[in-house]
Amino acid sequence: YQRRVFFFFFFFFSRTEANRPKMAWHAYHQKEDLTTRLKNILDDYPPGIGPFKEFLQNADDANAREFAVLLDWSDFASSEGLLTPSMAAWQGPALYFYDSAQFSARDFESIVSLGRSGKFGDHTKIGKYGLGFNVAYHFSDVVSFVSGDQIVFFDPHGRDLPDRVLGLRANFVEQRWADLFPSQVLPFVWTGPFECSMRESFSGTLFRLPLRRAFTDRASLITSAPPPTPASLSDLLREFALEAPAMLLFLRNIEKISIYERGHPGTGSGAAAAAASPAGDGTVRLLFTTAVDFGGLSDAGADALRADRHRATTNPAAHIPASSSSSPPHPLPAAVTCAPPFRLKIGWECFEAMHTKCVATGNNVVESGWESWLQVTGSGQSCGDLAEAIHSPNWAACAVLLSSSGSLSNAVVDAPHSTTTATTITTATT
Repeated sequence: YQRRVFFFFFFFFSRTEANRPKMAWHAYHQKEDLTTRLKNILDDYPPGIGPFKEFLQNADDANAREFAVLLDWSDFASSEGLLTPSMAAWQGPALYFYDSAQFSARDFESIVSLGRSGKFGDHTKIGKYGLGFNVAYHFSDVVSFVSGDQIVFFDPHGRDLPDRVLGLRANFVEQRWADLFPSQVLPFVWTGPFECSMRESFSGTLFRLPLRRAFTDRASLITSAPPPTPASLSDLLREFALEAPAMLLFLRNIEKISIYERGHPGTGSGAAAAAASPAGDGTVRLLFTTAVDFGGLSDAGADALRADRHRATTNPAAHIPASSSSSPPHPLPAAVTCAPPFRLKIGWECFEAMHTKCVATGNNVVESGWESWLQVTGSGQSCGDLAEAIHSPNWAACAVLLSSSGSLSNAVVDAPHSTTTATTITTATT
């Protein structure tokens, strides 16, 4: 009986399957190339010093205290010691962004996510690894960075990395990259202004953006913009220097911003000279620096000032009610929490190399000065409603210039005695 039942069902389902019409189909779905996605992102992030600001804000969100931009004209061309022979195309002049904080596990996850940053929903964070980071592709097609003991390469075109992968990550200390790929890691070896040997864990994060060049056989699918020129890069550094002191007003962790240069455009200093030699084209020159002036405060006083910069979102101290006017021009939907005002003094120095468009070899200070500001910060639902709509932090800040010494504008323009006057930003919001 059991055998008869088994054969009945076997015969029934076999006939049913045999009578079912054959389905002819294949996988068919929407897709988007990574290069196309990045090109669309760049359309929303205009060039200029915007990328500089993105890296600066990301560094602040990572709780770094120092940030630096480095323009390196060195050429590390080599046919050996690279991940692949074609990586030699990206061993030339490069733009670096340094900060004194290391990547967290969450940062490593966020930077490879194009659709949603790990900072989404965190009202204490402004920059967005994963979206804002991609402004790096304004300058380069192959972006890399080291942080701690990790090294990362991104190649959205899939042209130059091993096995044509779009990116890779490795522990360069455990895997001894300095011995296996000495030419590949040489651009990350610095002995000033910070120490990076590529044999030990690096106490910070260093992004390298090898400048896109006019390759005849490898047109970029990310951007059609012409490659940057020495003149355009010089202008960007000057523009960033002009705005850097004001940027410090609205950062909560960064205390110092610097601009450096190594080598000279068109010199092709080579790998040997590029290793931060004490003289010659490999010399590292400080062009500009600006920093929060603690004015001889004790460690406790400096920490108190740092706390003031955080107070808007970490320790609200006062309460300002909504407007009680019967017909206010801009009524607040809810109360705003505001921190007490505090003073912030910012000093700056401009060096000879920047002052004369990098034709000088000295590192003499040609201009210096300071600015004293009164600042107030606030947060609350009225800020939160707008913040939620535009995916921005729910806090704002305003600063008023009290006094100053020196002319920053005169320090970074082309002529040593220009009559250009600085435009002072007396109020701003973020």
